[in-house]
Amino acid sequence: ESLRDNTPTTPFSEMKKVIETELQRPIYEVFSEIEETPIGSASIGQVYRAKLKGSNEEVAVKVQKPNSHEIIETDVKIMKFLADNIDKYLLQMKSFNLPAMASEFERSIFKELDYMEEVMNMENLSKNFKNIPYIKIPKVYHEYCTNKLITMELIKGTSVSDLIAGDYPEIDKKQVAKYGLKSYFKQVMTDGFFHADPHPGNLIVTKDHELCYIDMG
Repeated sequence: ESLRDNTPTTPFSEMKKVIETELQRPIYEVFSEIEETPIGSASIGQVYRAKLKGSNEEVAVKVQKPNSHEIIETDVKIMKFLADNIDKYLLQMKSFNLPAMASEFERSIFKELDYMEEVMNMENLSKNFKNIPYIKIPKVYHEYCTNKLITMELIKGTSVSDLIAGDYPEIDKKQVAKYGLKSYFKQVMTDGFFHADPHPGNLIVTKDHELCYIDMG
């Protein structure tokens, strides 16, 4: 939780350059408003609240931090070097197969750097839950999505992490738990396609009492 909530933020001036490079136009040709303080920050990206120009729809704009690829590439090289040497020189560690773990992490993390993978994941989950009224997946605005940028519907509500910690008499916590359990069994047992990071911060209860999954990287 500490790692999740205390990630350093990158200044908006730097993130704005990424947004305009990805959109290939000035930021205010696409968004009539964009808040410079992120509503979320993770190791790879930051999320901003904005409004689309013209329609005035409220959206969340997820932007990849500059140089993320280069930083992760260096970290992965160090991980693989350490894993190879531990496996080679510490016999008691061989059974863990650390080189294979490092290789799997490398494959997974570089996939996560391609935001179009996340867009595809959101589409798949949306299709799988289209007939389930109590589960919501954010709408994606494809014309404003690239490998380093996702523009999606802004979800308003109460995160499950807040729900666990606080008192929300208007929300039936047992019902929310049932929605989470049923939806997860469907993903794993029926669809064979599941959200792989379902921590409480990635689940939001909407004002319509739906359970919404976010962050599909």
